[in-house]
Amino acid sequence: VTEAMDGQGNLFSDARLKQLLLRIQGGTPTEIIRDTVAEVRSYAAGEPQADDITLLVLRYLQGRSERGGHG
Repeated sequence: VTEAMDGQGNLFSDARLKQLLLRIQGGTPTEIIRDTVAEVRSYAAGEPQADDITLLVLRYLQGRSERGGHG
């Protein structure tokens, strides 16, 4: 994600990703992935993709034990 480039060769960057994630925090994992991919595509504005785009979104279930109960 952070290595996506715009037409001038500028990287999407860690800082831009952090700003995006702060803006979309609270969404479901599916929404976060959808919004992130849309933002990267918009930033690249049709430039050819030079590398793969990998995303992993985890949902933290506070207060859950490893066996799925409360604890």
